[in-house]
Amino acid sequence: MVNVHNRHINSLYRKTSFPGIGGAAYLLYLSRSLAATCGTVCLLLWLVALRYGAFQRRSQRLYQNFLADTNQARAGSAVNPGYLCGERKPANSANLLSRRRWSP
Repeated sequence: MVNVHNRHINSLYRKTSFPGIGGAAYLLYLSRSLAATCGTVCLLLWLVALRYGAFQRRSQRLYQNFLADTNQARAGSAVNPGYLCGERKPANSANLLSRRRWSP
């Protein structure tokens, strides 16, 4: 099964790389300045993709760490058992009625 996948990947590389190399060679034959411009644009796009990928991995790691920290806080501690920092504990009905201010 692995050999089947390897052959498929190899044929995929072969089918995409040969026309790409041929197209670049033909572009060089037609116009060297246009080939240089296309190469520069491709290089810049590749660099932007690398930077964006690094940014995406870093932001995802920060998000997962933040999510893990909130899950730990939610699990409870001696100071704040089972509630996040901004959450209020549910009040029972007796405390809720005693806190209300009734206007005449």
